[in-house]
Amino acid sequence: MEPFAIAFAGGLAAGGIFFGGLWWTVRRVVFVKYPVRVLLGSFILRTVVFLGLGVYLCGDDIFRIGIFAAGALLVRTILLRRFGGSKR
Repeated sequence: MEPFAIAFAGGLAAGGIFFGGLWWTVRRVVFVKYPVRVLLGSFILRTVVFLGLGVYLCGDDIFRIGIFAAGALLVRTILLRRFGGSKR
């Protein structure tokens, strides 16, 4: 498979994990006793997974990193339209 296609698919997956995990965390955080721990733990886990996938799939190729980021931002846009964003 083409390296750029792999980077884009990885960006889609990483974006889904990161932003889907954020959505899940924010919806559940009101029900826990220590919300700061949950938010911080979720952030660290999501960030490690996102960056780990990015480094594993893209290495130091700046073009693949850009494609990876584009895939992640596409997922963010889709999730914002699906679940709604700020109503300002």
